[in-house]
Amino acid sequence: MKLKHELEINKENPFKNCKLDRKKYAPALTNMLETFPNGFVMAIDNEWGTGKTTFVQMWKASIEKDYKTIYFNAWENDFDNDVLAALMGELGTLRSSGTETTFKEVVKKGAILSKNILPILIEAAANKYIGEGVVSKVAAELAKSSGEIMLEQVTEYTNKKKGLVEFRDSLAKYIEETKEGKPIVFIIDELDRCRPDYAVEVLEKVKHFFSVKGIVFVLSINKNELKNAIHGVYNSANINADDYLRRFIDIEYSIPEPDKEKFCNYLYSYYEFEDLVEYNRGHKEFLNLAYSLFSVNSTTLRQQEKIFAYARIVFNSFGNSLYQYCNEVGFILVYSKCIFPSFYTKLKQKHYSIQELYDELQKILPLPMSNQQRIISTESLLLFLYNGYYFYPNVPPNLLGDGETGLSINIDTKDLKEKFTNSLTWIHSDHSINDRYDLLKELFNYIDLINIS
Repeated sequence: MKLKHELEINKENPFKNCKLDRKKYAPALTNMLETFPNGFVMAIDNEWGTGKTTFVQMWKASIEKDYKTIYFNAWENDFDNDVLAALMGELGTLRSSGTETTFKEVVKKGAILSKNILPILIEAAANKYIGEGVVSKVAAELAKSSGEIMLEQVTEYTNKKKGLVEFRDSLAKYIEETKEGKPIVFIIDELDRCRPDYAVEVLEKVKHFFSVKGIVFVLSINKNELKNAIHGVYNSANINADDYLRRFIDIEYSIPEPDKEKFCNYLYSYYEFEDLVEYNRGHKEFLNLAYSLFSVNSTTLRQQEKIFAYARIVFNSFGNSLYQYCNEVGFILVYSKCIFPSFYTKLKQKHYSIQELYDELQKILPLPMSNQQRIISTESLLLFLYNGYYFYPNVPPNLLGDGETGLSINIDTKDLKEKFTNSLTWIHSDHSINDRYDLLKELFNYIDLINIS
């Protein structure tokens, strides 16, 4: 078992290991390449943690027999401030002996455009006079040389404008020689995770430098996060980021939400929970709890992976004395720490009364009719364990009441009250746990021993 979830992409059948049934969405993207072969910019827009990277890598592998492709992880490359050089470097991976000369010409033209001439001119002018030690003359001499600097600026602007045309002409020639009759597919991933200035510069360079016939750019992004980056770069919340992005993006596409039940089943198997969940509650009940939790609070695929990986490590530490009773409670605690950290902390610090804990559980735990009794049983066990933890080392009061007043928790409906009463009665009758007031403390200790990102 691996700690980090890694999905192998089969070269012959790229979607073979896809557990989200996303192969059916790939032809729509491929059809766009055939429909608009001259090139365009497409954004695949989904929230973080929804599996965009895996999907685009599978799609890339599925079209590589017919299209020349490039995959550029912008987040891994934003240490380098020269965006033009980075993008050219990626395009250079496609060159062959027959296109080497043309590519060198593109690099030569691009080198002129990548230089930041003006700051160099100003620094040179200042150093010239300061170096002579005539500090009093600096202001006057710089003013005198400002006309020369302006002339250099105008000349440089003219040269760059001409150079941009020449660069794009030579780039178009290189693309035509390289693409073999079909557009080159240039995938830019993780753009929304970059430094804001780097992300915006990538967009600018794609638009102004690489917008030539024969390249399709596919931007894998979280559009909302990218809009935040735009606001940050331009230091204004008033800029219309949607209009800004429309300048760069021709087509938007979103991968439909996956089936959470299928993904839960996959993660359950991947992290080998079958070896741990062997007691009478069984695999099906555990899985029902997991995808009920994930569905009601719209957790991302990345969050689900983290929760399963985290829970697997914790469960492996329990030992037989704990996991046979506490798998589902432990899973809820791990889930709470990842998704509702404030609730988890207050629970650990004994912030809640029993009644307050019951009320909080109704907010964060679902009670779907199809799985209601299983969740009620798990909630009842958590309430029971918390009752012992809250009063430990003293003997806690009986949650079933004194026999006359009934259940000591105020529950709104008669049906729910009866179900909680039945569950708590069963728990109190289990002599192997009804005096283990330290069980929840042990669970907290195991969970807090580690943390994973």
